[in-house]
Amino acid sequence: MELLTQDITKLLIAVLVGGLIGTEREVRRKAAGFRTIILITVGSTLFTIVSIALGGEKVTLRITAEHADEWNVWGTVDTLKSKMAILDAHCVRLGRDPKTIQRSAVALLFMSDDREYLKKMRDARIPQAANIGTVEEIRAIVAQYQAIGVDELIVPDFTLGPTPQKIATLDRFIREVAGR
Repeated sequence: MELLTQDITKLLIAVLVGGLIGTEREVRRKAAGFRTIILITVGSTLFTIVSIALGGEKVTLRITAEHADEWNVWGTVDTLKSKMAILDAHCVRLGRDPKTIQRSAVALLFMSDDREYLKKMRDARIPQAANIGTVEEIRAIVAQYQAIGVDELIVPDFTLGPTPQKIATLDRFIREVAGR
């Protein structure tokens, strides 16, 4: 039942996002408008849901190996290692060099010098992939992403607090982690 609720939620989000994009396109008098964009977002969401239901990552990663130039996934280093091994195996089977697919990862960032805060975040049941640690720990995690072949790490800012705190955390990340 929980899986069905998640799928319905994904479809509703697709309708909402498609509606927003479609409305913006109609206002700008673009050819593909409200209904077309909703059909595209709902269709691609359904395709993904069904692909996962029928074979999960083995199917979706085969499609990626066959057709994609870029691949992005939410995940920690361990998650990506596992998925990249499947993707690479599909590439080899199809006669494609796995390195021709640019790889990016998305993970939440909880970076702090406050050990109690970090413990609290590690103990929390965060449903998305999250990198949690001090600057030194995050630097080591980012190095692991690089070592396994991730070309880009995307850090969403919605868990970083109010705007001044977001800016301070991201500036520190750029200066002390990414800039090294």
